[in-house]
Amino acid sequence: MNNPTARSLVIEREMGHLPEKVWSALRQGELIKEWLMENDF
Repeated sequence: MNNPTARSLVIEREMGHLPEKVWSALRQGELIKEWLMENDF
């Protein structure tokens, strides 16, 4: 069922690093903390 009030949000960013380095940072809790937010990953 379609919901006419449903919305999507897309955020695009260009990173000045190789994709491997970005993915590495996103998989390590301490680096996520430094880069984005506190976490318990």
